Amino acid sequence: MKLRSTLRLGALLAWALVTCGPLAAQPRAAAPAATTTTLKLPNKLKVRVSKLAKKHGRTPHGLMVEAIEREIDKSVDDAVVPNRKFAE
Repeated sequence: MKLRSTLRLGALLAWALVTCGPLAAQPRAAAPAATTTTLKLPNKLKVRVSKLAKKHGRTPHGLMVEAIEREIDKSVDDAVVPNRKFAE
């Protein structure tokens, strides 16, 4: 009888280690919110971006991301409403 309860306890401990302890499957990491992209800029443009970002208290990265988003949005709008200047 004592051997049987010891085996049950051992099985319970093994189950706990596998499901809750260090042997438990780790949850998958969420996909990163952003991926890295390399953008090669001419030196003059890089200097202009840096100066503008500093002037507005922003990072060059943030400024470039915002500019790219704005251009993409504008291109999508132009595709939906051709010749937007004349449509207004």
